[in-house]
Amino acid sequence: MAKIQSMLKGVLHLAVMLVVFGSAAYAKCQSGSIGAYNYPQAPEYPVKEIIIFDPPFDEKPQMMYGLNFIDVNYAENFRVNSSLVHIDKFQAILQMSTWHDTKLYGVGLSWMACP
Repeated sequence: MAKIQSMLKGVLHLAVMLVVFGSAAYAKCQSGSIGAYNYPQAPEYPVKEIIIFDPPFDEKPQMMYGLNFIDVNYAENFRVNSSLVHIDKFQAILQMSTWHDTKLYGVGLSWMACP
């Protein structure tokens, strides 16, 4: 019985730590999706998207981003680039582009910024 109580106490302690520390860190992160799409006319690339952090971070956050969709003409080469152009505690600017003969109808990015 004492062993079970000790195990339950350990599990409860771990659960409290996850709630206190895990949710506090998660609450400070912000995320979303951006993109450009215009079929059958391809958007003018490069496309820059401004992300406004609401609320602003206390200092410049770290940011991760990645492609979440792409629509490209099957008869042309497949080239796409995404880059973080600027980031501060108030906003970030992500750029999506292509080059050479790629006809890119649409591209989307998912992002997450954390302190």
